[in-house]
Amino acid sequence: MRVTFDTNTYRPVAEPDRYTNHPDHAAFVYLNEAIRDGRIAPFIGEALFTIEAIRKVARAPYLAGRRPQTEIVETTTPDGHARATMTFGPDHSQHPGLSERETERLENALKLGFRLLAQPRIGTPRPEPVRPDLHPDRFAADTDIAARQDKFAEVGRAIEDRGVGFARAKVIGARARTRAKRPATWFELLDDDRFFNDDERKEIASAVGEWVDGDNIAAHIAYGNDLFCTEDKAGNNRPSIMNADNRNWLAAEYSVRFVTALELHALFC
Repeated sequence: MRVTFDTNTYRPVAEPDRYTNHPDHAAFVYLNEAIRDGRIAPFIGEALFTIEAIRKVARAPYLAGRRPQTEIVETTTPDGHARATMTFGPDHSQHPGLSERETERLENALKLGFRLLAQPRIGTPRPEPVRPDLHPDRFAADTDIAARQDKFAEVGRAIEDRGVGFARAKVIGARARTRAKRPATWFELLDDDRFFNDDERKEIASAVGEWVDGDNIAAHIAYGNDLFCTEDKAGNNRPSIMNADNRNWLAAEYSVRFVTALELHALFC
């Protein structure tokens, strides 16, 4: 069974010995064993490490400072015409990297059998441990990369259309663009005091968590996984892809099935 784990479930399942005082410790141990003996194929979204791992106070300035690398290659066609090709890609050096503890936690999860779900967003810098060009074996295998990427984009747009996921961060960034009265990407002005205040920077830090949730679910659907294991029980009093209304929509539209760690444990007992 293919299971996508959220931040709040992958950690105790990957390292149950660090959660001995948790009331669900026995379930964590059992799920850890189920992964070891191959009954569960575990996955985690790369956004947990590309975005969510960045400290909340550092998120706004980090996002504001991101710029994709631009490369222009000039060639000559057989008939003598000049041709220039421009490509955009991430500058991985812009990522602050993972903490020692986060790296250790990731390595333990990978050794156990977890694999990363790729979440393609143009120009996203990645820390070294989750770079697919350096560690392709750490990512989930798929037979049709283009179809998976298309599905991720499709579901991501559908989530945004409901005002959750990545949409919350974009709305906040758009405020600054409106105040600046000039074209800009949604993130460029986040660290400019003329267009953005401290309360909004805190808001963007929180919105990043919602962005990650939306991308995790989009990747879960794109890879065709069976269950999404999370302890996030967002109420309908705040916009979230995890609230009851959006869970019902995901179940009806994409057959997403949510479980807690205890519910997942019960399926295997």
